[in-house]
Amino acid sequence: STLVKLQPRLSDADQFDMMKVATDHVIPAPTLSPNTRRRDITITPEDNYQLTTRAQQELQSLLIVILSMDYSSNNLESIYKHLDPWSRSTEGVERTRAMECILKVLENYYKNSIDNEPSRELPLQSHLIGRMVPRCSDPLIYVRQTAIECIQLTLKIACSVPGEEDKLIDALSILKDRADSDDASNLFSLCNDL
Repeated sequence: STLVKLQPRLSDADQFDMMKVATDHVIPAPTLSPNTRRRDITITPEDNYQLTTRAQQELQSLLIVILSMDYSSNNLESIYKHLDPWSRSTEGVERTRAMECILKVLENYYKNSIDNEPSRELPLQSHLIGRMVPRCSDPLIYVRQTAIECIQLTLKIACSVPGEEDKLIDALSILKDRADSDDASNLFSLCNDL
């Protein structure tokens, strides 16, 4: 992520390629079986966990640096395009990693959009919410909870426009608690309430 900060700024095509390579190699990183041998080293489960966690943190850092170069909805959308396919993956670990990245990017965007007038408009709000609602009934509790947080942040960003305020956005935290249930009727009710 340090190289991205250097001038001159990367072209849109180079930035797109860099995000594609990073997401395509970090998010689907396989979890290794105990004491996997790779070349001359043995990777223990603890090493594997540390390596994948560190790679995930670095990916999030890279995406935030790219976002910080231009807090616009177009830049947010270009980042989201790389994460969205992974949030719909059939593999739970991939959905989890993608949702963590989306949440971190949205948190950073929200934190910095308050001070940045042009970034307050979020034309892709309905697209983001439409993609997150199905994740609220995901088989993994963590993905469901993260999806609700993402929806809440998206609505907060949209309501950060002066004169716009909605008290119901904060009430979405209550829905996050309901996401703990694995009962299909409760999950349907949760999505319906959203």
